[in-house]
Amino acid sequence: MFDRSGIWKVLAFAGLAMAGPAFAQSFQGWNEFDGPFGVNWTIYGQISGGFMSVDDGFETDQALVDNGNSGTRIGIIGERDIGTGIASFTFETALGTRGSSQIGQTSVPTDSIFGRRTLRFLELKYQGSLGNYAIGQGSMATDGVAEVDFSGTSLAAYSFVSGAGGGFSFRDQSGPLTPIIVSGVFRNFDGGRRLRIRYDTPEYRGFSIGAALGKEVVNPNDDNTYSDFSVRYSGAFGDIETGVAVGYGRIETPTGAVSEALLASASAWHKPSGISVTLATGAQQRGSAGSYDYIKLGYRQDWFALGETRLSVDYYAGRDLLVTSSESQSVGVAVVQDIDRYGIETFLLLRRYAMEDAGTTGFEDVTALFAGARFKF
Repeated sequence: MFDRSGIWKVLAFAGLAMAGPAFAQSFQGWNEFDGPFGVNWTIYGQISGGFMSVDDGFETDQALVDNGNSGTRIGIIGERDIGTGIASFTFETALGTRGSSQIGQTSVPTDSIFGRRTLRFLELKYQGSLGNYAIGQGSMATDGVAEVDFSGTSLAAYSFVSGAGGGFSFRDQSGPLTPIIVSGVFRNFDGGRRLRIRYDTPEYRGFSIGAALGKEVVNPNDDNTYSDFSVRYSGAFGDIETGVAVGYGRIETPTGAVSEALLASASAWHKPSGISVTLATGAQQRGSAGSYDYIKLGYRQDWFALGETRLSVDYYAGRDLLVTSSESQSVGVAVVQDIDRYGIETFLLLRRYAMEDAGTTGFEDVTALFAGARFKF
């Protein structure tokens, strides 16, 4: 079934994808300007989406969607050097079109341009010699901890494997839909964005430490309190670029129930050969016993005059996520091709999701094919 209600979006996306690069080339510097009180302002954003086809074992659904791995967004940041450091203000919102990680057989989220749920950042920051301080809606300390990845294919595939088809339900082998959706059993425990206060230490020999405390405000049905802590490292050993992140997250409900999670990721990229290896893992410590492991092999080369080509294959294995005594597995193959002249990245992803539960007769696999492009400005 093709989602005809999204036809206008593919026309708009195609038009913007063609006109955007030409506009950017014709008006270099259009998005930067000086404001009162010495504040330098920059408008930024991206257009990111494509076509997705998902086979649940009995039916195939097709739709034009925003990219759930890296969605369409627009923002503005103002910065001023105040002598002792840099003070900044950031506002960023998604455009609210239905995402590839949300749409399912029976759930088609409505578009909500510039709504409460589209808010990404609304924060004040200060970067000084003693560290970085932030207050407002923005990244928690563990945001990105499970997603250190030098493969260059994160636009299509990374440890958040349910970015394509995450809203689809598994069918049991006789055909009916089950209440288990893909994103429920393919999680990476990465920290999100909250209304929070956050502090990060200055980087020392590639290491930095961060901590945050916040509340959920985008989702009106979530009154939990969130706190987390992270340690990050980035550096190079000869020709090998490396990155590592480790984090701890805690969620407390209004009734006092607590869930905790440990998560980590690491990536290494040997630049002369173009080969990269990425690992991620996470485990819930209280409230549930779910855990997962993730591995990705990547390869990037300049084969064409168009720009760099990046390839990857990844594997995800989850245990006891959402359903006790269950196993979830996913394999994905991704290609990202740069088109340097126009500042466009095109991508293609083929991913299969499999789920097993000791208490059932079995589930049909879900297979997603996702192709699209991203233009940044």
